[in-house]
Amino acid sequence: MSKFARQFAAICVILTGVQACTSTAPDDGATATTTQAVVYGDDDRRDHYDHADQDLRDLTANAIVAFFERGDLDRSDPNDIRVVGGTLSQSTGVCSSERFADQPTAADCSATLIDDDLVLTAGHCMSSNSACNNHLFAFNYYMEDADNLTTMTSDDVYSCAEIIVQRVSGGGFGGGNGEEHDYAIFRLDRPATPHHQPAVVSQDTNALNPGDSVTVIGFGSGLPAKIDDGGEVIDGRSGTLDYFSATTDTFGGNSGSGVFNDDNEVVGILVRGDQDYAWNGNCRVVNTLPTTGVGGEGISYAMNAISDLCDQGYPSERLCNIEAECGDGTCSSGEDIDSCPDDCEGGGGGEVPAEWTCDLSYYGTRDGCDCRCGAIDPDCVISGQEVYNCDAGETCVNDECVELGGAPAGWSCNPGAWNANDGCDCDCGAWDPDCNDGEALVFGCGGDVTSCNPDGSCPNEGGGDTGGSDAGGGESDAGGDDTGGEGTDDGSGTEDCSTAGAPASLPAILVFGVLFGLRRRR
Repeated sequence: MSKFARQFAAICVILTGVQACTSTAPDDGATATTTQAVVYGDDDRRDHYDHADQDLRDLTANAIVAFFERGDLDRSDPNDIRVVGGTLSQSTGVCSSERFADQPTAADCSATLIDDDLVLTAGHCMSSNSACNNHLFAFNYYMEDADNLTTMTSDDVYSCAEIIVQRVSGGGFGGGNGEEHDYAIFRLDRPATPHHQPAVVSQDTNALNPGDSVTVIGFGSGLPAKIDDGGEVIDGRSGTLDYFSATTDTFGGNSGSGVFNDDNEVVGILVRGDQDYAWNGNCRVVNTLPTTGVGGEGISYAMNAISDLCDQGYPSERLCNIEAECGDGTCSSGEDIDSCPDDCEGGGGGEVPAEWTCDLSYYGTRDGCDCRCGAIDPDCVISGQEVYNCDAGETCVNDECVELGGAPAGWSCNPGAWNANDGCDCDCGAWDPDCNDGEALVFGCGGDVTSCNPDGSCPNEGGGDTGGSDAGGGESDAGGDDTGGEGTDDGSGTEDCSTAGAPASLPAILVFGVLFGLRRRR
């Protein structure tokens, strides 16, 4: 269940006792108005298939990356990975007449590929390496036509190896004189090239000028990628060069989106903006403002993230003009355990354990999941790795071959996540055998939970979702993590708060004050 569905459910929780949460579609005929805004002038968002600029379409397909919670991707078929989740209308309660209301919404944050295995995003999207490991990073999350998503395969889905650069300081993005930064660079578990191609990062270290055109590409509201090429810079903040503001039509889920200049070079990272939707009767509509006399969306300068990366001496010839060398401590693209064992031994999996009985060069080298080798191969937790030493129809769990699938009755999460050696999935209606591994990452519970209850529920509150490990990414409050429960979610991601029994005097600010900050992180 994406964070957008959780937040809509939180509205129902807030109004418990005065509103009922049902699966009924909202009425589109209400006439309430709002003054909050996130679309400036015309709504310039376009789907990949619907945009006239081939260069921007290619950029979207090659370099734009979506963050997903692991349970939001069904990876049971590596040649046809499916997005799991409700539509925008079901997940957020927007009116059925709103644009993209029937499209799926599942992404949590956005990012841009800037090197073979490096992605640039907002610093607040992930709080730690552990949080990063709880997510998958996917290309090809866009509409190929009006009705269908483009096919996503295992070549499009990656895990997080580590956070290389991260900085989150300030937090108001309200136009003050103090510096405010929000950016990060993550390393993927393997190179995304040649299947995908990095975007070019601008080398210009000057501030953008008011009136400069900018384009943003990302996953606003968790939707498939949208291209907005109608933004203009409002304030370049030349005195601080920390962020700039612009009239981009962006939403929660656009956090981390690449912002591009007229040459399609990355100049910024979308991090903050105004409220996305407001109630229009008993459903929600996009907020709209004129393009003048507004504060705009906050966009961190990309050059600061690149500067931090290069100041570390990170071996990136593309970004830092520093050529990778064996012995520099980084297992770079083109290096492996054979060519550079000092940097790549274990491929990130660490020292080969004494119990390992297979060829030492097979351990943690991203060459496939080696089963029945006396110890768990770190490759077995990497998306898309072929399984060796098991029969057809089997996968590897805890270094043992087990039959694929077979999720028990009552299992409410992605069937491909059960007994898939992809982490311990809690709050899914049944026990996941992956939880037998005491060192497995735990999904579906917040905090420092290390395993599920025997019935598969979370140790806290009998299995309620506390927001997972998303550290304020996507459409989060300015005050921090989303800790709202899932209410009465039936697993479909569809919840509606009807107004039956609601007092007319209930102040709308009660809802928005809890769920949204005045200037929210995207």
